Amino acid sequence: MTVAAAMPLTLVAAAAEPASAAGGYTVTATIGVGSDPDGVAVNPAAGTVYVTNRQSDTVSVIDAATNAVTATIAVGSRPSPSPSASNPGALGR
Repeated sequence: MTVAAAMPLTLVAAAAEPASAAGGYTVTATIGVGSDPDGVAVNPAAGTVYVTNRQSDTVSVIDAATNAVTATIAVGSRPSPSPSASNPGALGR
């Protein structure tokens, strides 16, 4: 599967910072995903990160250990995460 226009993914914490981040966050990698990345879901047990790409109509699947996109899944028009995006099964339209 291919993505027509890739954009770098930037993660932003929406909740209060944990004590371990008191000194601030550091960018450790820039990962090319689809166009208009909109939401992120993480499955820590599987070591997988899912990114919804609204303009590409895809979800990028990222291996958290290697920071590599392992799959790009076509999901239909303008996917977005649900309020419970920490559950990868919750990603939808």
